[in-house]
Amino acid sequence: MELSSSLKSTNADESARSWLADTVESSALIGAFLSVIHPELYAIGRAALIQLANDPNQVKEPLDLLEVLKVWSIPFSSISVISNRQSPFHRDNARKPWYDVLATFGDHKNGVMELPGLGMRLLYNPGTMVGISGKIVRHGVAACEGDRVCVAYYMKDRIHERLGLPAPQWMKLQYYEKS
Repeated sequence: MELSSSLKSTNADESARSWLADTVESSALIGAFLSVIHPELYAIGRAALIQLANDPNQVKEPLDLLEVLKVWSIPFSSISVISNRQSPFHRDNARKPWYDVLATFGDHKNGVMELPGLGMRLLYNPGTMVGISGKIVRHGVAACEGDRVCVAYYMKDRIHERLGLPAPQWMKLQYYEKS
């Protein structure tokens, strides 16, 4: 396992680490959102981060990992930032029961996310968060007026496998029931 090249100390451009530091609070809210919509996935994601913090030598750049974990406030293992782009209909490459969280920011207007298999169109303006099983639900976002950034938070199955963590299954109502 290794860090994204944009997060390594050998990268002279510190913008990725700076962005993580600037988004600690909003990323923590994204994690809280996941803890509500899929508590098991949230717990396993946190377990992965704790395991890596306790044994950073599991990655090629352990010192870089420890620095990044100081500002990595989400239970997801990966983030993609998509700026001012149309996103054609697609499915994501993840486990079927796992949710991705998509958050949109900017000053754009008339943003629309389409979920054609469900016959749904969602208003996708700044401040919108969507939790979706992106492997199952085909989705896409058309071009819109203004500047739009989508931050996609997701988990990589290989990381959980490498750490020996169980793969969370489908969200179940019993996760919410009191004992």
